Amino acid sequence: MTITIHINGSCLGNPGPGGWAAILQKEAKKKSIQGLSNYTTNNRMELAAAIKALEHIKQHNEVLIHTNNRYVVDGITLWIKNWKQNGWTTANKKPVENADLWQRLLQATEKHTVEWKWARAARASYSGDEVDRLATTQAEKAELYRLSTPFDIADRSFHEFFPSK
Repeated sequence: MTITIHINGSCLGNPGPGGWAAILQKEAKKKSIQGLSNYTTNNRMELAAAIKALEHIKQHNEVLIHTNNRYVVDGITLWIKNWKQNGWTTANKKPVENADLWQRLLQATEKHTVEWKWARAARASYSGDEVDRLATTQAEKAELYRLSTPFDIADRSFHEFFPSK
């Protein structure tokens, strides 16, 4: 049975305080996970949602990931192979943006059979709407708390995504 995942990232300003969320569903079981960062980009939050969702699944599974972020879908399905072959540089010989997260996402996908589905809008389904609300709430919390270091109050391991530079 396939695990269906809806992911979303949110950023208040880009960059700015951000949040991510994922809803994992297998048959009638449903679980949401989320986190936040004080200073990030929407793309980093989208990648974080995908990574954390895949890492949350402990055993090999067939996974279908829904996102409204074309950067994530195209990056993982079209561009990542060349980025890796080129030492994490683009065709223009520039460093790949968010290479740290792309590498971690690649590692997380290798544990599963993953299909990626792009939806034009976050509200393409009830779960898409719900995951959008969760990610936005996390971004709002990040803004409220004005965190001085990247740290997710609900997920103590979140700082791994955004080490201080």
